Amino acid sequence: MEQWMKGFRYVNDLREQSKIKQLFKSLGIALVISGLGACGTDKTDTEYLQSAKAYLQSGEIDSAVIELKNAIQKNPSNPEARYLLADHYLSLQQGARAEKELKKAIEAGYPEDELVDELAWAYYYQVKFDDLLGSSIQLDSLSDEEKSEILFLRGLANFGLQRRSDAQADFEESAKTTSGSYGKLAEAYNLAILENVDDALATTLAVLDENPDLTEANILAAKLFFLQRNFEKAASHQEKAIEAEPNRLQLYVDMARYQSTADNLDEAEKNIDIVLKVVPSHLPSNLIKARLRFQAKDFEGAKIHAERALEVSEISKEARLLSGMAEFYLRNWEASRSRLKPVIPFTPEGHIARKMIAYAEFKLGYEQSADDILNSIGGGSKSDTSLLSEFGTQMYKRGDADEALKLYGKAAEINPDDSTIKTRLGFLKLQQNDLGGISDLESVIKLNENSLWARTGLVSYHLSKKNFSEAEKLARSLITKKPGQNDGYLLTASVYISQKQFEKAMRTLDEGLTNIPGDAKLMVEKAKVSAYMNNDEEAKTLLDQALKVAPHDKNALVSNYRLDKKHGNTDDAVSLIKKARESSDTDDTYTLLYAIILIDQGDRQGAYEELSEIAEDSPQFIRSQMAMGSIKAQTGDFKSAEKHFDTVIDLDGTFKEAYLGKIQSQVRTDQLNDALATVAEAQKSFPGDKQIELREIEILLQMDRANLARSKIGRFNVLHGHSDVLETIQGIHAAKAGDFKAALQFFKKANKISSTTRSIISIAQMHMKLGQKKAAVSVIKDWLKNHPKDMAAKMYFANLNLNSDHSAAIEQYKQLLKENGNNLIALNNLAWALGEQGSIQEALTYAEKAYKLRAVPPVIDTYAFLLFQSGEHEKALPLLKLAHEKELQDGSIAYHYALALSQAGKKNEAKEILLKITKEDFPELNKAKALLKQINN
Repeated sequence: MEQWMKGFRYVNDLREQSKIKQLFKSLGIALVISGLGACGTDKTDTEYLQSAKAYLQSGEIDSAVIELKNAIQKNPSNPEARYLLADHYLSLQQGARAEKELKKAIEAGYPEDELVDELAWAYYYQVKFDDLLGSSIQLDSLSDEEKSEILFLRGLANFGLQRRSDAQADFEESAKTTSGSYGKLAEAYNLAILENVDDALATTLAVLDENPDLTEANILAAKLFFLQRNFEKAASHQEKAIEAEPNRLQLYVDMARYQSTADNLDEAEKNIDIVLKVVPSHLPSNLIKARLRFQAKDFEGAKIHAERALEVSEISKEARLLSGMAEFYLRNWEASRSRLKPVIPFTPEGHIARKMIAYAEFKLGYEQSADDILNSIGGGSKSDTSLLSEFGTQMYKRGDADEALKLYGKAAEINPDDSTIKTRLGFLKLQQNDLGGISDLESVIKLNENSLWARTGLVSYHLSKKNFSEAEKLARSLITKKPGQNDGYLLTASVYISQKQFEKAMRTLDEGLTNIPGDAKLMVEKAKVSAYMNNDEEAKTLLDQALKVAPHDKNALVSNYRLDKKHGNTDDAVSLIKKARESSDTDDTYTLLYAIILIDQGDRQGAYEELSEIAEDSPQFIRSQMAMGSIKAQTGDFKSAEKHFDTVIDLDGTFKEAYLGKIQSQVRTDQLNDALATVAEAQKSFPGDKQIELREIEILLQMDRANLARSKIGRFNVLHGHSDVLETIQGIHAAKAGDFKAALQFFKKANKISSTTRSIISIAQMHMKLGQKKAAVSVIKDWLKNHPKDMAAKMYFANLNLNSDHSAAIEQYKQLLKENGNNLIALNNLAWALGEQGSIQEALTYAEKAYKLRAVPPVIDTYAFLLFQSGEHEKALPLLKLAHEKELQDGSIAYHYALALSQAGKKNEAKEILLKITKEDFPELNKAKALLKQINN
């Protein structure tokens, strides 16, 4: 029952710190007038006192206060003036000021035994309960009504000090002394203490029938109605108490408690704001305000008020809890952990704070096992399954598959009917070669025959084991069960596509379109199969039909763009994507898609601007920040790139690509120590991750920390086996150091582990560096015998001749264009080779086609420089400028632009560019230096 009297112990600081505007206003006037009066009159203190009494009798309170202050100024020892001023302060519930004047009155000769009740109220308003009890022992000289009133206050004081039995004794004595209002209220309090709420309320309401404005009666009625959960009546009586004594700030705090319990949060907050405006540091009010802001999901506001409460009381568990929980939702993991850690032992098992700190520590990379997480969460309930799944997913991302299995297993145990959990568990088991995953997925299908993901998981497993007939049977059974839905047809077609049985896939999709005419997903899938079969015309027709039915289908939009790109004109496809973006204001997926298309077309700035429009609260924000970081890295602005990657890491510390992007940005700006620190940070989230370990080795080699790098390489080989990527990293490092023989051996080892286009070209490049062109040509030719469709190898073979044998290069590029007339690199390099050979007009034909296909900086540069060489200076210069502005880091493009500027008579502009690029390394460096010297002369 102590809860219903909770407010009493928090009033003291309110009483002492409150500043009542009305009183200050009247006191200000009083000082001015009293000062004037002193100059213009010569009244005695007795005359001022009589004047004050006259004003009191006529209800002119402000004037009375002025005269009382004048009387005291005239004679500080006037006891009656002191008493009347104290009485005025009591009417304003200003206990501290009343106490001061009452004590001055006693010092001046006012009988102390006649001021027992006034002093009791002064102490009560200040919550000076011990003083109240000490000053109200001798009550013999008082009337029964006065005794009853003071005994009532003593009961409240003892209750506020949690002396329940003493409070009951005082209330009982008060009730015996008189049957007046305070005696009846004392009786009501005792009934309430004994949990006889109904009788207590009846007694209190009887008092209010006789005296409806009695503040203490309305306060008690509000508490009792609150206990009965009659929040409307509780608020009504509390409002009457506030009307009667508007300067008792505790009344606003209690009202806020009632209103917040009744979910009247806006009104509760208004009342708390009244208190905080007067006493910003009030502990209970800041706690209530923090709770209200938390409920409103204003976590920043909740944190601010919880922290203010902690400034008052560092040991407040509730303040720490509220601050820690707010920091959690603000994704400030370290701050959340710091606040929650000390209070966790005081929270019950399963409390949300325990789950929060487990998640925060997980995000921060603290070493945690599945058992640690399960202990933090407690016994677990169905509401915990999503959290366990999240932990499981993150564990799996970190490479802790066994730990992830434990968490998914627990989630499935808690909620065996959750098919999503069981499906994930089944997938994970199969990935770990645990055949129990088959049983899990089959049990999901038994629970729900239409479960697509469980069926897809089983189909994928059978395909991985080359059990094609079982996969086909399982997929086809979904068509039988759901002939009017597209899932079964799409799944079955995917089985056939995986086996390159395109005709069967087409028949399956046709079957689907017969049963579901006009289904966009089926048409898009059929278009893809048509493209696999080199029937681009049919693919285009199907995509056009799909986009008429579903103009916002992302799969259709992307497939349409890819097909149009293959044929060299993407304008219509881009226009459709742009329309989808413009008509989908609330779905940033289309903005992201449009930006990716702009990147693909070389318009990085346009893509960056599009991505900048995606707000922080968007589901696509993290992906947009990743893309923006990549754009900045591609344009050489690694500092800005790092900021974008940092944003992603702050929001989601399990986004590995963000760490890798940040590491790369730091490496490119020579912040190698910072890069190693980021590697260490990433390894907390992804222990044992190969990519991150490889980046660490690469950085150590770059820092010439050979011994540590060798140690890391040895450890990597033991844990992960020999890696072609690791051999390639060592080969690149050796090549940069000029040790081409060692580099050649590393690249050969990489090729032995995994023979790829990259390893073959790297070997050829090292032969070229060693002056062994025949060996380089032999390596590429041998590769092309077995890989005749390897376009990258063919391109490299053509490029081998680009600088030494233009005729051979031209022949090879033309051969490449016979295979794919829209090969951008072949078009661009062929144009360049023809230009170097002097065939400018023929070169322009290919350069213009490349430019129209995709106006990226190298292509713009080739086309523009050929235009300049052909004499079309006015057309060439703006294009060269555009290429340079888009790729400021490219020395060759800058040189071509400077050369054109120089020949156009703009030597100062040319000189400015040349001064920057002659410090860099690029193929035309010597020509650039010669041009600069020529301009200077």
